[in-house]
Amino acid sequence: MNEQSAKSNVFKKPLADPTRCQHSFPSGRRCRMPVADLHAGLCAHHFRERLVREEADLSTALVGKLKKFETAGEVNDVLSRLLILVSQDRVSPRRAAVMAYICNLLLRSVPKPGNEVPEIIVDMPGPETAEEPRQEESQQPSPSDYFRVKT
Repeated sequence: MNEQSAKSNVFKKPLADPTRCQHSFPSGRRCRMPVADLHAGLCAHHFRERLVREEADLSTALVGKLKKFETAGEVNDVLSRLLILVSQDRVSPRRAAVMAYICNLLLRSVPKPGNEVPEIIVDMPGPETAEEPRQEESQQPSPSDYFRVKT
């Protein structure tokens, strides 16, 4: 039983070495470079990557003060800003493609100017106005007045 416990300890992960970078790759492996910043626990390369990711908050550059996208012009403004950021190499093409797809979905949800439901107004006289003869009609002679035979 002692041999089994000794063998099982071989396959366990070693304790974290504070002098080595704490970044782990998607495969589960850890970076082997020495730590550049003890507080962060990362090597110089991974520390720089973290700083770039934190500085990559481009929401103010993209949307400015907009909170909702209610018109096609606002979405178009964001798309033009996105094009500028891609050309400056501040946004990766893959990230830009995702943002452009989201803008496409937003454009589909924005109502078009010609698609409003037309307002129908019905202006018919009510029963109280139909019973009262108009002043103009009572002063004009009726058609029977023209065909009366005088006796």
